[in-house]
Amino acid sequence: GFSPILDSPSDLSDFITGIFAFTNNMIMLRQQSIWVVRKQPIPTDPFNFYAAFPGIGCDAPNSVGVIPNGLCWLDTRSRTVWAFTPGSAPERIGFNIERDLLKGIDDPFQCFGSYSSVNNEYTLCLPVAATTVVKEWTYNFNTRSWCYGERNLTSCVEDLDLGTGGITIDELIGTIDDLVGTIDDLSPSNINVNTRVFGRTDGEIMYEDKVALTDAGN
Repeated sequence: GFSPILDSPSDLSDFITGIFAFTNNMIMLRQQSIWVVRKQPIPTDPFNFYAAFPGIGCDAPNSVGVIPNGLCWLDTRSRTVWAFTPGSAPERIGFNIERDLLKGIDDPFQCFGSYSSVNNEYTLCLPVAATTVVKEWTYNFNTRSWCYGERNLTSCVEDLDLGTGGITIDELIGTIDDLVGTIDDLSPSNINVNTRVFGRTDGEIMYEDKVALTDAGN
């Protein structure tokens, strides 16, 4: 649009913490409200911003996970986790864990999360103050239940499409005359697989290897 995104003087302290685009609309998260943005067939006013749910917001912007047609996130003001899809009311999915959710957490900006489309799960990581421990809460949208774990020295989590690696000429064994088949047969096909990776504070990136028999550690 072309006008300020303000409804009242209270909006001056309602800072924007994220905006996310979907096919036909956008969701704008603010610290104390949820806004929905609709497209309009008006060249001079292409978007309509409106406060869909005042009083419910997001003060932990790194915790936002993009779920199908919506978002889920942590809000320490209401001390819970929310899931929201435009056209429906925000759902308080963190109701069952609210008693233990924020114990030891003092900075919402240090919290982070990610959504896995393969497992239909949202993972929220909460660094515990004055320690290297990160509390890991995972919500499964199929079973509508939470599970808990702990990690050490973890700084971020992301669900990425990782591809299988190819083979370089230096990795081939023998001579060209010994090769059988075509050049295309020398390297496996590149397959993208959705994989959850964890970034550590020492710069390393870790991901789960389903065929590994030993744990690489925390």
